[in-house]
Amino acid sequence: MQAQWGHLNHDESALTLAQSLWVDDHHTLQMSRRSAAWQFVNFTGTAGVWRAAAIETAGGWRATSLVEDCELSFRHLFAGYRTKFVKEIVAPAELPATYAAYKAQQRRWTLGWVQLQRLHLPTLLFDYPTTWLRRLQFFYHMCISWQWPAWALWIMVLPFLIYTDHWLGVFGPAWGVAFYLLPSLFWLALSTTMASLETKYTYAAPLTPSRFLGRLGRMFPYIFIGAGMLPHQFSAFAEGLFGPLHSEFERTPKAATVTKNATVTAALGQATAVPKKYQVKVHWPYILGELFFILYHVGWVILFANAGLFWCALVAAYMALCVLCLVFFSRGPYLSRLVLFANLRQPA
Repeated sequence: MQAQWGHLNHDESALTLAQSLWVDDHHTLQMSRRSAAWQFVNFTGTAGVWRAAAIETAGGWRATSLVEDCELSFRHLFAGYRTKFVKEIVAPAELPATYAAYKAQQRRWTLGWVQLQRLHLPTLLFDYPTTWLRRLQFFYHMCISWQWPAWALWIMVLPFLIYTDHWLGVFGPAWGVAFYLLPSLFWLALSTTMASLETKYTYAAPLTPSRFLGRLGRMFPYIFIGAGMLPHQFSAFAEGLFGPLHSEFERTPKAATVTKNATVTAALGQATAVPKKYQVKVHWPYILGELFFILYHVGWVILFANAGLFWCALVAAYMALCVLCLVFFSRGPYLSRLVLFANLRQPA
């Protein structure tokens, strides 16, 4: 049984607001649907209850993937078990409060999902006895991380299509907007609306019109941060596909922002709770990928502007700005490593 994630700090910043939206969508909508239709949801590492005999039958808990919880879930499925999602039970948790922490979390999840595919996709396609429709659903679920290379490829190719007049925008701006922009915006608005309405168990406060509008507004930081994460997530996907299966587990840094200002009563008085801090590793290939993405789109800004395609130049500038902002806001670990490197280079 998997319970729903709640949020202790969803309204702390634009970052946590964006995260609360996709978590609400993933849990309240997607996992509820999978549980009802397919009797399967993957374990999300917390807020779940397992039958010990089921774990033993599936081969036990093992660290063959960075998403060891999801990896066990699929072995559990292949062993003939079913899982259930219970949205009425909410387990509050802290969302990553910094961009560096969020990137570390998303890297581990994306990389681990690709490792899971390498481990179990053949079993799902050829050995697991089920209907073709159910197999197709599980295939989509297991391969969801392919959204990142697909999106990255499209974002890299589309400027060429625009510049060479091989896109529908040549028939007029309305065609370009209707075909390339409106479907994504419609789907985002629909999913945000559904995720914001179906939250009577997730949040303690009742859903009023003003709160509903506020939750709809989460889509704006979600769009910006999602676009800014694209090169980082593509790098994580590539590492999962071509890198080793056994990677180091890097814990998601949590700042304990909910309790860092709270006081706890001790035997000899009161003391301020000290938040835990975890070091964030810097993966330089990821940073180089982000810098390449920024320069690539800055180049298209110049080309589009020279060609008089000012709206296209604006979109390219937006993509570059999204990535640049996330690099800037997560600069802490990068700068500390650069300072350490500079100090090591100095003669004693």
